[in-house]
Amino acid sequence: MYEEESAGAQKHPKAKDLAPEDLAALPRDMVQAMLEALAEGDITRLLELIRQVEPLDRDAAQGLKALADRYDYSTLEKLLGKGGNDNE
Repeated sequence: MYEEESAGAQKHPKAKDLAPEDLAALPRDMVQAMLEALAEGDITRLLELIRQVEPLDRDAAQGLKALADRYDYSTLEKLLGKGGNDNE
């Protein structure tokens, strides 16, 4: 029983290890779109945008998805508010 829980816990990287600097390489418009999806409560759109992050930065995408899967939207909002760059 405990082994199953441990295996599931290792499915995603620890989202607490995700920092705004980890999102710095993402295009600002993508980060802005994720913030808008959060503000509108459009979780389907948020998850779609997180999937688009994967080819750019797999670790960041996994960390963002882990937060979304845990419904930790306040942490997502804080991270995204400080992430992204203006270079598309």
